[in-house]
Amino acid sequence: MYPKHYPFTKLKSDLLKITAKHVNLNKYKFFIFGSRVTETGDDRSDIDIGILGKKQLSSSILYSIKEEIDNLPTLYSFDLVDFSTVSDSFRQVATKNVYNLN
Repeated sequence: MYPKHYPFTKLKSDLLKITAKHVNLNKYKFFIFGSRVTETGDDRSDIDIGILGKKQLSSSILYSIKEEIDNLPTLYSFDLVDFSTVSDSFRQVATKNVYNLN
C-alpha cells in the first residue's frame, strides 16, 4: 500500500489538505481503495481515491481536487472516484478493503 517514492504520512496529509479546501470533511469520507490497499498492484500502480458522501460532488469540485492532486510532486498517477455515482456492485467490491484518509 505504501508508496515507495513519497512518504505515506506526507501523502495522506497532502490529500487531506487538498480535499479540505473544496469540501466539508465532516460530510464526505475520503479513502484509498484498489490495488494499493489490497497489495495486488505493483510500483507503477495508480492510487485510487474514493469519495463517499450523501450528495454527488459537482464536476467542477471534482476537477479542482483532481487537478491539485495531480500536481503533487510524486511519480504516481491518481484516480478520483465519487462513490455516489458508481453502481452498487462496484461499491460493494471496491469498499471491501479501504484505507480511510479522514
